[in-house]
Amino acid sequence: MASNTLLTRVNEVAFLSNEVIRSPLALSNVEARIFALALGCLHQKQDSLEFTIHFQDITPSGRRGGSAYAELMEAQTKLTQPLMMTRGKSGRRQRDAISMFAILSLNEGSRQITGQFNPLLREHLLNLAGRFTTVELQSLLSFKSAHTQRLFWILRSYHNQTWEEPLAFETLREWLFGEDSEQYRNWTDFNRYVLKPAMAEFLEIGWQVEMRVQKQGRRVEALIFKMTSTLEPDTDSAVRPAKRTLTLTEIARYREELAAIYTELPALYDRLRLDFELKEYQAREVVSNVRDMTAYTLVTKVLYDVRIALVNPNNIKSVAAYTLSQIKSVLPVYQTLAEMVGSTESKPA
Repeated sequence: MASNTLLTRVNEVAFLSNEVIRSPLALSNVEARIFALALGCLHQKQDSLEFTIHFQDITPSGRRGGSAYAELMEAQTKLTQPLMMTRGKSGRRQRDAISMFAILSLNEGSRQITGQFNPLLREHLLNLAGRFTTVELQSLLSFKSAHTQRLFWILRSYHNQTWEEPLAFETLREWLFGEDSEQYRNWTDFNRYVLKPAMAEFLEIGWQVEMRVQKQGRRVEALIFKMTSTLEPDTDSAVRPAKRTLTLTEIARYREELAAIYTELPALYDRLRLDFELKEYQAREVVSNVRDMTAYTLVTKVLYDVRIALVNPNNIKSVAAYTLSQIKSVLPVYQTLAEMVGSTESKPA
């Protein structure tokens, strides 16, 4: 189901911290779809963890009846069980059991799920400043399998880094199927029924995944993934500022171009659009002028100051206009242009 046919009001992009992404989280297809839609309802510029999802966007063909409702009830029960998160500190592990949702309510009359993410997970969901991943919601909802959706999150969480570290096979299997799971312990079955179908689906939406296998004798110990875009380069490169708004597919390609230039740029581009309400082409223009750490630091400092100013926004009529004006006041490229215009205007006729 395409996102533009959804009854649920969602954002183009879903955000999630890498710590949650890289935790054991076994989901069924229905559970994965509820999770994706719930994330899509969250607004980074707002503080609410609440969401409303229509049944029709979850169950195949919006089917009705007892079997569909029973399936949603089963998902409701599973999704309100604890999420196990393990953190390492000074060589020691800390294992936290945290419920993902504070509440999930099924209303058969309105045919809606209403709910709230656990406020204890707020730092992993809202106002994310680092170590997080953004994924296009349309991509998540296009996948046929929950395993594919989870694997997509995992690989994308590493994608914007120069990551070629081996990922232990048992760790990946645990992230996909949960702790102590016996599912797909055999590498041949895991590769055949999980990895290959997922990679085929990734390819359909423009992502190619190369995989190298590391073995200890005959046993598969670890995997090394490389994720690249298969979309043809645009001769009218998206890096060049243009007032035409990019499509979701073009945005995905553009984020690839940005990551190749500077790994922090995709996240900055997302923040400008989603948190500070710049139009897509305005965000593109800003990041096209960020090419070194100095410029990046200047822009992120401006965004920090703007966020503080918005606490008492009495004199700010437009968040986007105010943000853009503040950025232009610190980036040398804009200052140079302004000085050129000023000097031209000051010349006698």
